[in-house]
Amino acid sequence: MNMPHPYRIAGFGRLARVAVCKAKLIVFAALWLCGGELRAQSCEDVFRQVCRQAIQYDEVGNRILHTTYRSVTHFKMDKKASLQTSMIELELYVGKEMVYYQGDEVVCMQDAKQCVRVLPQSKKVLVGKSTAPLMKGDVSRQWRGILQDSLLASSTITVCEKEMYGGQAQHRLVFSILPSRQALFQARQMTIWVDVASKIMRRVEIIYPVGFATEKTEIFFSEPQWLESAPKVPVSARSLVWDKKGQLLPAYRQYEIVYLNK
Repeated sequence: MNMPHPYRIAGFGRLARVAVCKAKLIVFAALWLCGGELRAQSCEDVFRQVCRQAIQYDEVGNRILHTTYRSVTHFKMDKKASLQTSMIELELYVGKEMVYYQGDEVVCMQDAKQCVRVLPQSKKVLVGKSTAPLMKGDVSRQWRGILQDSLLASSTITVCEKEMYGGQAQHRLVFSILPSRQALFQARQMTIWVDVASKIMRRVEIIYPVGFATEKTEIFFSEPQWLESAPKVPVSARSLVWDKKGQLLPAYRQYEIVYLNK
């Protein structure tokens, strides 16, 4: 899915590519089916099981998956500058060929045909092609398999243990990315925490390669919920900013419309 990144700082082009890696991690690490202490040798099999079980997210039917996440990024404007922190919070809805998310800096609606993003601070509306067909059924499962194998082949699982975090028992799994693959993954280490009791992923930490403006990003997830309906979600991507007659809604008449993927 097209996940946004909040920063508009010169030299932060890498962050857009990292956002894609985050979205991929969310898909194949959504469920964690393990219990008790894990041995390092068994972690690869457990990770593969997680990827297989995430199939339920491909088959949402008419239901809507709702969750929220908070992303905290630590970065420096230049090598001599002090470390700064920026945070973004998003509310996310995922349905059959539909993704809708909103935060202070971005609102996005994607259906089977289009993806429309609203950027309030820059007063722009970005209109592009939908990636929804890649998110369902056999295509999604094929991509998840490729990503799973690619990550396992490109890293070493250096930590696989149970620990206490925020008063809850969680499994911690650390992927140390091989130096030759760090440019591909735009990361040198990825860590996933999964709640032992609920088997739900609670946190992801991405540590970037040396020399990147961004040093680390932490993503915190709420417990997902299945909804029968979501009234706040637009009926289509186009209806996010246009009315039934094809006119821009009043709130967006002063926005610049940018068409992507022409």
